[in-house]
Amino acid sequence: MDYKLFFWIVVTSIFSTIPLPLIKTYTKEKIKNELYVFISIVFNIFLIYLYIIVFNNESITIVYAIIKVLSILLTLVVDITLFKTVFTSSKIVGLILAVVSVILLSYE
Repeated sequence: MDYKLFFWIVVTSIFSTIPLPLIKTYTKEKIKNELYVFISIVFNIFLIYLYIIVFNNESITIVYAIIKVLSILLTLVVDITLFKTVFTSSKIVGLILAVVSVILLSYE
């Protein structure tokens, strides 16, 4: 897998992750701010375009798995930093396994 494709995979993972804390914030607010939903919709529209870019260049099973694992890692980081989620030992093990899976899937 070349570096250009991996760059687009990382960008796709970021665009996949950004709407999640926005939606979580929207659901927790007493007065709903529809701007969170609108921004999430915009990111998901761009996400479709990014999927077209990355799936055009590589096997969908490998690329999609890497995107999802990177999204999970980013979601974990966002959840810990923004929402003060506790970092347990099982999350550490899951994080290590996720990193190993991305490394293994990246090599041909």
